[in-house]
Amino acid sequence: MKKIFALVLAAVMTISLASCGDSSKKEESVVTTKQTETTNASNNLQKQSSQEPIPNDSNNSDNNISSLDLYEDAELKYLEEDDKFLIINKNNQEETRYIIDEKGNAEPLDSVTLKSKYIDYNMHDVYNNDLTNLFIKDSSSETKLFCDRTDRGTVVWILHSEETPESVKKEIIAYDENAKEIYRFDPDENGLSTIRKSVYCLYEGSGVFLFSTTEFDSLNKTAGLCCNLDKKKLFTVSGFVGDEENYSSGCAIDHKEKTIINDEGKILYSADKNPELDSRQLSKIHEGIFYNYERKTFYDINLNIVADISKHTLPYYNTEWLFDNGIFFIEVENENKTLFWGVIDNAGKVVVEYQKTDDIMYYNGHKSKNVICLSNSTDGWFLYNMKTKEKAPAPLVNTKNYSGKGVNGVNVNEICYYITNGNLYKYDYENFKEEKIDIKLKQ
Repeated sequence: MKKIFALVLAAVMTISLASCGDSSKKEESVVTTKQTETTNASNNLQKQSSQEPIPNDSNNSDNNISSLDLYEDAELKYLEEDDKFLIINKNNQEETRYIIDEKGNAEPLDSVTLKSKYIDYNMHDVYNNDLTNLFIKDSSSETKLFCDRTDRGTVVWILHSEETPESVKKEIIAYDENAKEIYRFDPDENGLSTIRKSVYCLYEGSGVFLFSTTEFDSLNKTAGLCCNLDKKKLFTVSGFVGDEENYSSGCAIDHKEKTIINDEGKILYSADKNPELDSRQLSKIHEGIFYNYERKTFYDINLNIVADISKHTLPYYNTEWLFDNGIFFIEVENENKTLFWGVIDNAGKVVVEYQKTDDIMYYNGHKSKNVICLSNSTDGWFLYNMKTKEKAPAPLVNTKNYSGKGVNGVNVNEICYYITNGNLYKYDYENFKEEKIDIKLKQ
């Protein structure tokens, strides 16, 4: 029995010693692992500290999220394909770029994959890369005429010239955003004489571009050569209103010829058969409606009357009569020169009853379903809800504030986003509500 007990005791002691040995090894392994993690964390911290410092948000529990301070000159652009914004945070010394969503979640531009192929007028992409060499191979013989985003995507037009002692040959070439050629034509062979003349280009809508050797002036009629880039069709016009969107409704008015033409230059209606077009002054067609200044009447593109306001006396300062999102702001005066203003819709119905005003009113745009922006010398710029009849001061967007500094905004789905005084804001037009957006930068 004693021998058996001794053997059992020896076995137990051997197992205990072995167990103690394993335990000490495990503890040693844990200590080594923790030391390694601590060393790695220290190295990571050193790497992070070598990067450009960004102010941290002490209330944020996520160590990978920090706040982002904006410079006063920061710019905001909307990237439609991605439904996100590009912030160009810059001052006189440096510039950094971020992608941000409507909730303020931001990431460095270089860490985001975008659908947008944004190219600005100066031929720089969203990453600020200069793409000029993609479109202009020889600056001595090639000139940029147009570079902008349209409803047909980004389009770049280049004027290419080849000169010899005997001749000068010019071609106008269109490229897409990837520098792929879309179309080219000889302007001189198609009714636009360019010899010893500069060439100007505007986008008129519906895929139609206007080229002219006369510098565009919104007060004068401009003749030129039109190109329907969708249909690769060229045609001449005698007198467009010298600014954009003459073709916003798929057809346009040639103001010199007093005709309505389609997007290939074909005459649809002419003044000799249609007195609705027989006027010394017509507005351009916008939202399918144009205005005859002499008849004081709005017509649609089929010459049906939309609204007849000839019974009213109209103040002289009304210069451009265009419907905006289906409504038209109108100011009239009675025989005592008392002013009244109201709003009609594109069915000719009065949607805001005429109301007396002691001041000249100016219309500054339809901001949301029920809200328009107006201004006068007494109230400045203000918002007016056509349904509730409430007023509110307009946010200082695309205007000049009292310090004289412009504040540019981006309108998306009836919400305006803008940067002012180094902060990002959004303004809900329909509810007259301004809200500061805290930018949370993911590192």
